[in-house]
Amino acid sequence: MSQTNLQKFYQVFRADLSLQKQLDGITDEDVYAEKAVEIGRDRGFDFTTADVKAALAEPGAFLEGSVAEELNDYELEALAGGFLFRCFTHDVK
Repeated sequence: MSQTNLQKFYQVFRADLSLQKQLDGITDEDVYAEKAVEIGRDRGFDFTTADVKAALAEPGAFLEGSVAEELNDYELEALAGGFLFRCFTHDVK
Protein backbone atom coordinates (compact mmCIF):
# COMPACT_ATOMS: atom_id res chain seq x y z
CA MET A 1 0.00 0.00 0.00
CA SER A 2 2.73 2.48 0.87
CA GLN A 3 4.52 1.85 -2.46
CA THR A 4 1.27 2.63 -4.27
CA ASN A 5 1.04 5.86 -2.28
CA LEU A 6 4.61 6.71 -3.25
CA GLN A 7 3.79 6.14 -6.92
CA LYS A 8 0.75 8.41 -6.64
CA PHE A 9 2.81 11.03 -4.82
CA TYR A 10 5.46 10.85 -7.54
CA GLN A 11 2.86 11.64 -10.17
CA VAL A 12 1.83 14.74 -8.19
CA PHE A 13 5.50 15.57 -7.57
CA ARG A 14 6.37 15.47 -11.29
CA ALA A 15 3.63 17.98 -12.06
CA ASP A 16 4.46 20.45 -9.28
CA LEU A 17 7.64 22.50 -9.66
CA SER A 18 7.37 23.86 -6.10
CA LEU A 19 7.54 20.31 -4.71
CA GLN A 20 10.52 19.49 -6.90
CA LYS A 21 12.38 22.53 -5.66
CA GLN A 22 11.93 21.38 -2.05
CA LEU A 23 14.04 18.31 -2.79
CA ASP A 24 16.41 19.97 -5.23
CA GLY A 25 20.04 19.90 -4.18
CA ILE A 26 19.68 17.31 -1.40
CA THR A 27 22.53 14.89 -2.00
CA ASP A 28 22.28 12.75 1.15
CA GLU A 29 19.94 9.83 0.44
CA ASP A 30 18.69 9.60 4.04
CA VAL A 31 17.89 13.31 4.21
CA TYR A 32 16.23 13.16 0.78
CA ALA A 33 14.07 10.18 1.80
CA GLU A 34 13.05 11.81 5.09
CA LYS A 35 12.11 15.07 3.35
CA ALA A 36 10.15 13.19 0.66
CA VAL A 37 8.20 11.32 3.36
CA GLU A 38 7.49 14.61 5.15
CA ILE A 39 6.30 16.34 1.96
CA GLY A 40 4.20 13.31 1.02
CA ARG A 41 2.63 13.10 4.47
CA ASP A 42 1.71 16.79 4.29
CA ARG A 43 -0.23 16.00 1.11
CA GLY A 44 -1.96 12.87 2.40
CA PHE A 45 0.37 10.20 1.02
CA ASP A 46 1.64 7.55 3.45
CA PHE A 47 4.93 5.88 2.52
CA THR A 48 8.23 5.17 4.27
CA THR A 49 11.84 6.20 3.82
CA ALA A 50 12.52 2.57 2.84
CA ASP A 51 10.00 2.94 0.00
CA VAL A 52 11.74 6.10 -1.20
CA LYS A 53 15.18 4.46 -1.04
CA ALA A 54 13.89 1.44 -2.99
CA ALA A 55 12.50 3.78 -5.65
CA LEU A 56 15.81 5.64 -5.84
CA ALA A 57 17.72 2.38 -6.21
CA GLU A 58 15.57 1.04 -9.06
CA PRO A 59 13.35 3.83 -10.38
CA GLY A 60 12.54 2.09 -13.66
CA ALA A 61 11.27 -1.08 -12.01
CA PHE A 62 9.59 0.58 -9.05
CA LEU A 63 7.84 3.39 -10.90
CA GLU A 64 7.04 1.47 -14.07
CA GLY A 65 3.91 2.83 -15.68
CA SER A 66 3.88 6.02 -13.63
CA VAL A 67 6.58 7.92 -15.48
CA ALA A 68 5.62 10.12 -18.38
CA GLU A 69 7.38 9.49 -21.67
CA GLU A 70 8.80 13.01 -21.83
CA LEU A 71 10.77 14.83 -19.16
CA ASN A 72 9.38 18.08 -17.84
CA ASP A 73 11.37 21.33 -18.01
CA TYR A 74 12.73 20.95 -14.50
CA GLU A 75 13.99 17.41 -15.16
CA LEU A 76 15.60 18.45 -18.42
CA GLU A 77 17.36 21.33 -16.70
CA ALA A 78 18.58 19.06 -13.89
CA LEU A 79 19.94 16.54 -16.40
CA ALA A 80 21.75 19.31 -18.20
CA GLY A 81 23.55 20.21 -15.01
CA GLY A 82 21.09 22.74 -13.70
CA PHE A 83 22.21 25.45 -16.07
CA LEU A 84 19.97 26.65 -18.83
CA PHE A 85 21.98 28.30 -21.59
CA ARG A 86 20.28 30.16 -24.36
CA CYS A 87 22.17 31.43 -27.32
CA PHE A 88 20.79 34.35 -29.25
CA THR A 89 22.32 34.96 -32.64
CA HIS A 90 20.57 38.19 -33.52
CA ASP A 91 22.13 41.57 -32.72
CA VAL A 92 25.53 40.03 -32.11
CA LYS A 93 28.37 42.25 -33.29
